[in-house]
Amino acid sequence: MTTGDWVAQVPGEYYTHAGVARKAGQGLALEVACGTYYIIPEDLPSLSRGEEAAVVDPSGEQEGLAWLSPVNDRRKRELTAMIQARFYIIPLRDMTRVLSGESVLAPVRQYHPA
Repeated sequence: MTTGDWVAQVPGEYYTHAGVARKAGQGLALEVACGTYYIIPEDLPSLSRGEEAAVVDPSGEQEGLAWLSPVNDRRKRELTAMIQARFYIIPLRDMTRVLSGESVLAPVRQYHPA
């Protein structure tokens, strides 16, 4: 059985490793298979206010949005980024450690709906 066969047999939603997140200046860089994207420092505070932040490519063009989730829960557990119709997830604890300088990298997972 190949990995492709296994993935085809997984029922429901699942996650796969997609890349890493790292600090980029005072912002956050998401390095995933489809490229490197950024949440700029000016947009990071909007996340803590429950607002969306733009996700931009290296040229500054908006490629997606990011928000803290779950949306309807006061206790946020992860950063969700939608980039080119794909959903990427970073645990909030890991993202905070990267932004504070405690860690260099955080894992990024891609969400695959059922």
